[in-house]
Amino acid sequence: MELDKSETMPERKTPKEIAASTNELEKNEWMRQASIPELHELIYHISTHPHSTDYQRARIALEVRIAEAQIKSVGKVEASSCRLETHTVHLKWLTVVLVVLTVILAYLTYLLIRAEHP
Repeated sequence: MELDKSETMPERKTPKEIAASTNELEKNEWMRQASIPELHELIYHISTHPHSTDYQRARIALEVRIAEAQIKSVGKVEASSCRLETHTVHLKWLTVVLVVLTVILAYLTYLLIRAEHP
């Protein structure tokens, strides 16, 4: 027997619906689970009066979500930086090998020209 989604999970409210809601617990829970775009949209639908607690909570929730995203991206940047360091070291040694081979090739070319034209 297949369960109907509408019976098992209530549909998530939109930022506009949450802005109009008077249920503070519902607003708090929604803000806690909201994504950055949802919180950004919510801010456009609520009063931006400096004493508006909804506005302040939405801003704080947005700032927390952005900070969490930055923490995740820092890990990725650090991993990329380590890989870049490793590749730079390998590139340095390959460049040294290339210079040595070029010097050897130049020397062998010199010897070949000298042997052909004494």
